[in-house]
Amino acid sequence: MRIIVRFCDLKTRYSCSLANSCFKLNDRALQSHAKYYGVCSVSALKRLIQRDYDEQWRITREPCHLWSTHLHEPLCVWSPWTLVRLCTMSPKYILLVFREYRFVNFVEGVSERLNVISNIKGGMKRQVEARIFPTKQKRLSIEVTNKRHRRRRIHDVMKQSSRGLLRAFVAFHVHNNCLWLHVKRLQFST
Repeated sequence: MRIIVRFCDLKTRYSCSLANSCFKLNDRALQSHAKYYGVCSVSALKRLIQRDYDEQWRITREPCHLWSTHLHEPLCVWSPWTLVRLCTMSPKYILLVFREYRFVNFVEGVSERLNVISNIKGGMKRQVEARIFPTKQKRLSIEVTNKRHRRRRIHDVMKQSSRGLLRAFVAFHVHNNCLWLHVKRLQFST
């Protein structure tokens, strides 16, 4: 099993090291991976693997999405935790609102660097919005307090955890020179 883990990609090796102490990554291996991925420290490498957003990630623009040059795949990050009661629901869509300063600055910095129009709403309460269209996104993965559910009715889950927190795994798409956040997964905490 150790030989198999040794030939896996970094994300899988990191997950295995968290699951079992036999597959633990040593400092030398982490430093070599940090140098390979072009990040300055081991903590930055861990944030990159865990899909945390950061200003130092190298991001380029492709025709339809933003590309992470570190991971060689489309840019997908976990949003910050937000209150469920800040999100609005209608029969056609659900609007997720993120107001954390660091996340708003990340989205704004990426849009300025790549010359795209961001979806940041201005005013006193600057916020980033992401829409979920339940009729179009049938297979949205939802995690509720360590239980994985695949449901078509996301409205029910939102109503049940109306006093809790949620975060989203979002992909950055570009359409008509505008930046859109596409929600791939949701995670609820009650």
